[in-house]
Amino acid sequence: MIRIDYPTFLLPALVLWIFWRRNKYHDVGRELWVNLFFLYGLGVAYVTFFPLTIRVSTLRHVNLIPFVEMKWLLYRPIVAVMNLGGNVVMFAPLGFFLPLLGGRRFQSFVKTTGAGLLLSVGIEFLQYLTGAREADIDDVMLNTLGAALGYWLYLLWQRRTTTQEKRP
Repeated sequence: MIRIDYPTFLLPALVLWIFWRRNKYHDVGRELWVNLFFLYGLGVAYVTFFPLTIRVSTLRHVNLIPFVEMKWLLYRPIVAVMNLGGNVVMFAPLGFFLPLLGGRRFQSFVKTTGAGLLLSVGIEFLQYLTGAREADIDDVMLNTLGAALGYWLYLLWQRRTTTQEKRP
């Protein structure tokens, strides 16, 4: 078993980020959004993988039956709300940042939500491979819902800023 703590991951990630972004300060506003997106990504990595424990055993668990984990709403509502809300809230910033920073590529609901779906599947797959956590289809569904919600929030924000710019 190999265990990697978050600070062990965080320090090299920050050094590489600073090195990569060192000459990219063309637009201060955009750089602020890009750096906020990076910090958001570090937060998602922290919540979904750390402490990262890679198990050598072949025992893995994956739930491919939808709504199984959501049954906790009946038995432990506080835990269920935290799980449901946490998964949705964790991916809402992704749905906001992708159209904001991704240019024309992520200006559609389908592409942004699809990216949320693919990222969520990737996270669950890595959780399955490492054996550190249980891979769950409910998480994929809730994360995708969060990305869709984030895209909707982006549209509201975009409409509001556009309306304010048109005022004299």
